[in-house]
Amino acid sequence: MELSFEEKYNAIGKKNTLYEGLFVTANVFITAWYVSYPPRILSTLLEQSAECRNNIVLIKPVFDEIEPVLSPDRKLSRIKKEVKYPLGMWIEEVDFSIPNMSYEVNHISLGN
Repeated sequence: MELSFEEKYNAIGKKNTLYEGLFVTANVFITAWYVSYPPRILSTLLEQSAECRNNIVLIKPVFDEIEPVLSPDRKLSRIKKEVKYPLGMWIEEVDFSIPNMSYEVNHISLGN
C-alpha cells in the first residue's frame, strides 16, 4: 500500500533524529520563485518559507542545483550576486539547513 505524503513526512520525522523537517527538491524553490509565485507577486509565500526554515531541509546537492554562483562570479559584491543569482542568495540569507550528503541523509531524504 502506497503511503500518503503526510504519512511519509511523519515517518521521516519519527526515524530521523538529526534532521527533522521536510526534505525538498530544488524544483520546489525554482518553480515557486520563477514560475508560480515570484517575489514581486507573492512575497508572503517566501516570507512564510523563511519563517519555517527550521522545518525545511535542503541537502547539499539540491542546494547546489539552485542558482550556483559560478566561479568567476564569486568575486562579485553581494549586491551584484543578488541581482545575478536572486534565489540562491535568498536561500543563503534565510539560512536553511543544508547538510552535506551522507548515507544517513540520503536514507532519510529518500524516506527509507
